[in-house]
Amino acid sequence: MQAAITRRTAAGLPHQSEQAITPLEALRLWTTGAAQAANLAGEAGVLRPGARADLVILSHNPLSTLPPLYDLIRVERTVIGGRAVYERPAAVSQSAESQDTNG
Repeated sequence: MQAAITRRTAAGLPHQSEQAITPLEALRLWTTGAAQAANLAGEAGVLRPGARADLVILSHNPLSTLPPLYDLIRVERTVIGGRAVYERPAAVSQSAESQDTNG
């Protein structure tokens, strides 16, 4: 998403800046756009009853994070078909600690 929004290479050089898109446009491309490309429109890429429960939980909201800081965003958890298939180790530790102090 960062490259699509900032139109900068990994080295920070501008690349076809006129093709930059907004964070919301990039998020839509990575969700509903990806579902459409896979012929899964309405089934994936959306959050609604009856749709697949595939999602990621990120460490920061990409819509409220400055695009140059996107490289700091981490995947905290991945859910596929309603089942957690990945949880970042640091998130697991923090979750366990909060349960100890809250429970």
